[in-house]
Amino acid sequence: MGRSSGFIAMHASLASGQIDICLIPEVPFHLHGPHGVLRHLKYLIETKGSAVVCVAEGAGQKLRSYMKQLEWEMERMSQSKSESWRML
Repeated sequence: MGRSSGFIAMHASLASGQIDICLIPEVPFHLHGPHGVLRHLKYLIETKGSAVVCVAEGAGQKLRSYMKQLEWEMERMSQSKSESWRML
């Protein structure tokens, strides 16, 4: 088990029969796009009125590293803008 294994989350989701989306670290996923999680979530809410999502620890680690990189780039851009203002 551990943070790179979604064994418990997947089996609990299957056993309950109530989970609409189960995100586990072993299966990569996209949030956006034609086959993205968000599009499917929107579809479920529009058709059923609700959705139950199970997220295992460690799921979406690539998204997390991408977000950290994006935050770092935004921070760098804001610092360069503030330096530009100081020059004026």
